[in-house]
Amino acid sequence: MIAALAAAAAALAIAFIGAAAAYRGIARKRTRHVVRLADYRRSQAGKTAQKCSSCGKTAKLRHYALENGSVAGFCPACRVQAEKRGLLPL
Repeated sequence: MIAALAAAAAALAIAFIGAAAAYRGIARKRTRHVVRLADYRRSQAGKTAQKCSSCGKTAKLRHYALENGSVAGFCPACRVQAEKRGLLPL
């Protein structure tokens, strides 16, 4: 009788440990969808450069309103041309 109770207790303990491990796995899987904002900002820090609308070079742009109302970004080298055309900066 005592041996049967000990075996049942051991089986219950093993089942409990297995269930707890499975729950931790589910909990970990759920938290993978959460992104830490500080880590995201750190990863995006150097990605602010865009392509110039005029020459196509990758640089930090200044955006201007074109004559037809659309927006174009110009690099420092092409800004002189944009200002000569009388474009308004945004």
